[in-house]
Amino acid sequence: MPSAFLGCGGKKTAYKAIYYHRGKPQVVARAQQSEKMTHELKITKKLQGARGLLAVQGYGQHRKKGKKFTTLYSELYNSGNLKSALKKKRTFSSYEKMRIALGILQGLESMHRRGIVHRDLCAQNIFLNIPRGKPGRRKIKAVIADFGWANYAGQNSHQKAQANRKNAAPEALSYKKLKGSAYYATDIYAAGMILYHLFYKKPVSWKESHAPNGLDALHDKLIHKINQKTQSKRNDLAERHSHGPLPTKEKFEYLILRMIDPNPKKRGSASKLRRQMQHIVRIAWFNR
Repeated sequence: MPSAFLGCGGKKTAYKAIYYHRGKPQVVARAQQSEKMTHELKITKKLQGARGLLAVQGYGQHRKKGKKFTTLYSELYNSGNLKSALKKKRTFSSYEKMRIALGILQGLESMHRRGIVHRDLCAQNIFLNIPRGKPGRRKIKAVIADFGWANYAGQNSHQKAQANRKNAAPEALSYKKLKGSAYYATDIYAAGMILYHLFYKKPVSWKESHAPNGLDALHDKLIHKINQKTQSKRNDLAERHSHGPLPTKEKFEYLILRMIDPNPKKRGSASKLRRQMQHIVRIAWFNR
């Protein structure tokens, strides 16, 4: 039914479905694809029950017109994905943006603690539950979804850092130099670009996808563009932070700008950023 259609991505098509469970049916999302999903299923099962990640409730396979389909049944998020919300220019208060950021960082922490990197972090893969009510105090829930590109960091040497090269950190443009734990920092960078768009209400302006003069030149050009747009503000916030606490909104802004620092060693870990973001959200809630 057309009314059941939810959306489609690179491989999957999603529909609404009814999950019958002990007399308490509920509406869920049903995502299916015709290509094999063996690795994704393995990763998805490993991540079940973790905070900040899409909860998958079941798996299945079926044949249709001679093709074999694999299906995932997951919790249905009432507001779709963050890409759609940003495109429609939905209004979020600072507090609500902070809650979205916390959900994303909780999801990244859950993955990284298990030694898994996402590698396809974009607004389309952030799902939202937005309670009814006026923007301001809604306790929005955000989770990371789609683990088709996810992999164990230790098994991921010399592979692309992100499915879309435009979301790759400077050091990941030449991904053949990447290995192991370096992929954690590239996940942080990609998540930071999502939060930059959410915070400033505009996407980053420095994405690069091709290298007409070689990867080294592209790497230097990208770092220059990032610093041109962010370094002054990041340095200003860092200086003020060294002399005392920043206002809550500026603490949030400083965290985002650190996540997209061209230097991967300055971005912070998912666990550290999640703890800082949780502290920011608590302060914002009490000061609302």
